[in-house]
Amino acid sequence: MDKQQYFYYISIHSYIGTAIVANLIASCDTMYMLYAQHAYALFAIVSYELKTIHILNTNNLINVTDHHLLEKYKNITLLSKDEKKVYRKLFICIKNHQNAIKYSNLLESLFTKSILVQLFFNVLCLSITGVETVIKLGNLSEMMRFGSFTFAQAVHIFFLCLPGQRLLNHSEELHVSACEVTWYIFPKKYQNLYKFLLARSLIFSKLTAFKVTTLSMQTFLAIIQTAMSYFTVLLSTT
Repeated sequence: MDKQQYFYYISIHSYIGTAIVANLIASCDTMYMLYAQHAYALFAIVSYELKTIHILNTNNLINVTDHHLLEKYKNITLLSKDEKKVYRKLFICIKNHQNAIKYSNLLESLFTKSILVQLFFNVLCLSITGVETVIKLGNLSEMMRFGSFTFAQAVHIFFLCLPGQRLLNHSEELHVSACEVTWYIFPKKYQNLYKFLLARSLIFSKLTAFKVTTLSMQTFLAIIQTAMSYFTVLLSTT
């Protein structure tokens, strides 16, 4: 094929194909991050409800960072009618926690295979484009082209791992909130229910790449280090 004769046709086909693939990847990743954002919100709501479970005399949102306000409500005595309200709030917290866990498990099962495939090819492309960037140091335009590809791959890996780290953080925060619950004001018959919640909150929800690795910032650093190792090997053979 004469590339000069069909230059415009080849260029148009290349640009359209690149735009379609880029749009597909961006759409999938955006959907993944939005679904993950909903998971954070579910855990954050349960954390808030646990921290304010003993506060019954307000219908407004409470600033959970205001420790003086929370301390004011700690040394209280629950009336019989208040005990039922606290029990209802505790039961709702447990149900919402179960729903958050189910949703995060569904999210993990939905994206786990695709994330593993993306991470594999991202590491491969990151290593190859990194080598090409170094080789093309004498050619500014080529160096910028391959350098931008390398940077884009690193950013893509970061945004794949970030939702997993945030979900892990919110899951850990829920356990901290469960530990901070004023359980000692609960009637004894309600404390066993609280123990189940506390024990289950010790198992943190997380996102994985097909159970191979947990998505987190630690994984992101490990992937970048692995890519740099492959990059060094490839560079030494060129």
